[in-house]
Amino acid sequence: MSTHCAKLSLRVEPETASVGETVEILGTVTNCASINESLTVELHITGPGYTKTYSAPLTLGPGEKQSEKRPFTAPAAPGLYTLTAIVRLEETELDAAQATLTVE
Repeated sequence: MSTHCAKLSLRVEPETASVGETVEILGTVTNCASINESLTVELHITGPGYTKTYSAPLTLGPGEKQSEKRPFTAPAAPGLYTLTAIVRLEETELDAAQATLTVE
Protein backbone atom coordinates (compact mmCIF):
# COMPACT_ATOMS: atom_id res chain seq x y z
CA MET A 1 0.00 0.00 0.00
CA SER A 2 1.36 3.43 -0.95
CA THR A 3 1.58 6.29 1.50
CA HIS A 4 -0.02 9.56 0.47
CA CYS A 5 2.33 12.51 0.59
CA ALA A 6 2.36 16.13 -0.58
CA LYS A 7 4.56 19.05 0.44
CA LEU A 8 3.53 22.69 0.24
CA SER A 9 5.38 26.02 0.30
CA LEU A 10 3.90 29.53 0.38
CA ARG A 11 5.24 33.07 0.30
CA VAL A 12 4.13 36.64 -0.41
CA GLU A 13 6.24 39.18 -2.33
CA PRO A 14 6.67 41.80 -1.08
CA GLU A 15 5.76 41.00 2.54
CA THR A 16 4.79 44.64 3.23
CA ALA A 17 2.44 46.62 1.00
CA SER A 18 0.31 49.74 0.97
CA VAL A 19 -3.50 49.56 0.90
CA GLY A 20 -4.56 48.72 -2.66
CA GLU A 21 -1.08 47.67 -3.80
CA THR A 22 -0.75 44.41 -5.73
CA VAL A 23 1.47 41.70 -4.26
CA GLU A 24 2.26 38.21 -5.55
CA ILE A 25 1.21 35.05 -3.72
CA LEU A 26 3.55 32.21 -4.66
CA GLY A 27 2.87 28.59 -3.80
CA THR A 28 4.33 25.22 -4.74
CA VAL A 29 2.86 21.75 -4.22
CA THR A 30 5.04 18.66 -4.63
CA ASN A 31 3.71 15.10 -4.77
CA CYS A 32 6.20 13.12 -2.68
CA ALA A 33 4.21 9.88 -3.07
CA SER A 34 4.96 7.10 -5.56
CA ILE A 35 1.42 7.28 -7.00
CA ASN A 36 -0.77 9.89 -8.69
CA GLU A 37 -2.47 12.17 -6.16
CA SER A 38 -5.77 14.02 -6.72
CA LEU A 39 -5.50 16.84 -4.22
CA THR A 40 -7.29 19.99 -3.13
CA VAL A 41 -5.32 23.12 -2.33
CA GLU A 42 -7.00 25.69 -0.08
CA LEU A 43 -5.82 29.22 0.64
CA HIS A 44 -7.26 31.08 3.64
CA ILE A 45 -6.50 34.79 4.07
CA THR A 46 -7.45 36.47 7.36
CA GLY A 47 -6.79 39.92 8.77
CA PRO A 48 -8.55 42.91 10.34
CA GLY A 49 -12.23 42.43 9.40
CA TYR A 50 -11.19 40.30 6.40
CA THR A 51 -11.62 36.61 5.59
CA LYS A 52 -11.31 35.00 2.15
CA THR A 53 -10.99 31.35 1.16
CA TYR A 54 -9.96 29.96 -2.20
CA SER A 55 -9.89 26.30 -3.25
CA ALA A 56 -8.65 24.46 -6.35
CA PRO A 57 -8.31 20.80 -7.39
CA LEU A 58 -4.91 19.55 -8.48
CA THR A 59 -3.69 16.19 -9.81
CA LEU A 60 0.04 15.44 -9.69
CA GLY A 61 2.02 12.38 -10.79
CA PRO A 62 4.70 10.78 -8.63
CA GLY A 63 7.41 13.35 -7.81
CA GLU A 64 5.64 16.04 -9.84
CA LYS A 65 5.68 19.66 -8.68
CA GLN A 66 3.39 22.56 -9.61
CA SER A 67 3.98 26.21 -8.80
CA GLU A 68 1.48 29.05 -9.03
CA LYS A 69 1.93 32.81 -8.83
CA ARG A 70 -1.20 34.90 -8.33
CA PRO A 71 -1.68 38.64 -7.93
CA PHE A 72 -3.47 39.80 -4.78
CA THR A 73 -4.60 43.32 -3.98
CA ALA A 74 -3.77 44.39 -0.42
CA PRO A 75 -7.05 44.92 1.49
CA ALA A 76 -8.37 48.33 2.51
CA ALA A 77 -7.66 47.93 6.25
CA PRO A 78 -4.06 48.27 7.45
CA GLY A 79 -2.74 45.46 9.64
CA LEU A 80 -1.27 41.97 9.62
CA TYR A 81 -2.83 39.41 7.27
CA THR A 82 -2.14 35.69 7.62
CA LEU A 83 -2.20 33.44 4.57
CA THR A 84 -2.59 29.74 5.30
CA ALA A 85 -2.38 27.17 2.51
CA ILE A 86 -3.50 23.58 3.09
CA VAL A 87 -3.16 20.62 0.73
CA ARG A 88 -5.69 17.83 1.27
CA LEU A 89 -6.42 14.37 -0.03
CA GLU A 90 -10.17 14.18 0.42
CA GLU A 91 -10.60 15.21 4.08
CA THR A 92 -7.04 14.40 5.16
CA GLU A 93 -4.62 17.30 5.55
CA LEU A 94 -1.25 16.32 4.06
CA ASP A 95 0.64 19.57 4.61
CA ALA A 96 0.18 23.26 5.42
CA ALA A 97 2.21 26.44 5.06
CA GLN A 98 1.82 30.04 6.25
CA ALA A 99 2.97 33.46 5.14
CA THR A 100 2.12 36.96 6.33
CA LEU A 101 1.42 40.27 4.64
CA THR A 102 1.66 43.57 6.48
CA VAL A 103 -0.62 46.24 5.00
CA GLU A 104 0.28 49.84 5.85
